[in-house]
Amino acid sequence: MLPHSRENARCAAHVRDIRLSGVSAGAPRYTLPADAMNDISLPSLSLSFNPAGWAAPAAGRRCSTSPPAPARSATSPARPSSSLMSSTAASHKAAGSPQRVRRRRQDGPVPGDSPVVTLSDGLVTLRPWSKDDARFMAEASADPAIRRYNGSHDRLGCPAPPPSTTDAEAVIDQFALNWRAFAATGTPSGVVFAILDQRSGELAGCCGVDDWSKEDVAQFGYWIAPNARGRGYATRAAILLTRWLFDLGAARVFLTIVAGNEQSVAVARRAGFVYEGTMRDHGVWQGQRCDVTLFAALPHEWPVGRPDEQT
Repeated sequence: MLPHSRENARCAAHVRDIRLSGVSAGAPRYTLPADAMNDISLPSLSLSFNPAGWAAPAAGRRCSTSPPAPARSATSPARPSSSLMSSTAASHKAAGSPQRVRRRRQDGPVPGDSPVVTLSDGLVTLRPWSKDDARFMAEASADPAIRRYNGSHDRLGCPAPPPSTTDAEAVIDQFALNWRAFAATGTPSGVVFAILDQRSGELAGCCGVDDWSKEDVAQFGYWIAPNARGRGYATRAAILLTRWLFDLGAARVFLTIVAGNEQSVAVARRAGFVYEGTMRDHGVWQGQRCDVTLFAALPHEWPVGRPDEQT
């Protein structure tokens, strides 16, 4: 599938997904563009996570919470990330008049025991990964496209061996720790969602936050399993995650996508992201340097907007 942000020597299109244990009755319903269901999501994740926690949604936030799954150890199966996990998120000012610094919706620790966020638009649900999802993660991570754009690579761009189910369980354990860190710090770096089809409950992919900088700039990535591509899951997941990040107070959200990953580029554009440029030779794949493109969205100009702003 496509692109979920630290700098890794890997090329990828970005997004990650987590498994869901059900959508609450009050889960928000969002209306998306008609062509959102026509995207072909290609995997793009990164396997290394930034330890961080996440902030539980504040009153009025468009998401539901439920108790988290128990934490486990961590390793490195495919995880979501922008085409390339970029090292530091550099913030860019929007064209036109300067924007004021926005207050974050959540600063500091979140009360309660490790709350878990669930997001849904009525067709797609994002929920934290659970131990039961390990087999799906391991099998999806062996897909050539996911290994190319989201998997873990060495400095020459050679992919790591596909993870075992045990490896995937360790990664899911790390995800749980990242959610707890989010609860403790209010910073969502490293939180990862499983993407599910809400009607069937089937897992489709992964999306997650690669990084949240001190300047409130967020980067995320995503990937979609081979048999779930072409159904709009990536676009819908990207919109849900972007809206959640803006609700948390992100001043800028961006994706990095390896040049040539046109399916991921199409998802970024459908999700309202603007092409900002190409980082030449920024990535490497099997000994060959490759360009990485940059797409971003700003809250005051994001065309997707809110459910009640759409026609």
